[in-house]
Amino acid sequence: MSYDSLSDQWPSRFINRHSELESIIPESIEAVRIKESSHEVLQKWFDDIHSIIQTHNIRAENIYNMDETGFSFETIKATRVVIDKTQRS
Repeated sequence: MSYDSLSDQWPSRFINRHSELESIIPESIEAVRIKESSHEVLQKWFDDIHSIIQTHNIRAENIYNMDETGFSFETIKATRVVIDKTQRS
């Protein structure tokens, strides 16, 4: 099976077909991180992660570090992201 190549217009046409989506320039979330970071919150997170690792016998080589921005194998050149504009956070 063969598919045509995607054009440069594909992302904007996709967003136009889905009214709940929009393309934005991402903003810093540092303020939210600072607000939600307390000793108790962080300790609970580490306790939960430890429990999951123990329960499922996850080996260290199968643990990866990333945040809500995801990951990339190469340098990210795009400065826009697609979001669900019906969500508040």
